[in-house]
Amino acid sequence: MKIIKLNSKDIESAINKIRRRQEKDQKNIERKVDNILDDVKLRGDKSLFELSKKLDNFRLNKKNLFVSSNEILNSEKQLSSQVK
Repeated sequence: MKIIKLNSKDIESAINKIRRRQEKDQKNIERKVDNILDDVKLRGDKSLFELSKKLDNFRLNKKNLFVSSNEILNSEKQLSSQVK
């Protein structure tokens, strides 16, 4: 990580460079998310199952896809009001 001192002569230039990189990263993230959404729209559950394995290392399938009302209620009870 590069450290930039506040009294540096080119701090404005360094900040602008960081902002440009952030904008580029944001556009890259948005493009990836759009691709994921398009794939889910096109292939539905099959896409979700593959993404779950790839991104979460969790083997999602039709049997464990369903979340019961009790699971939702119990999960909600465990959340703080701040998180809700």
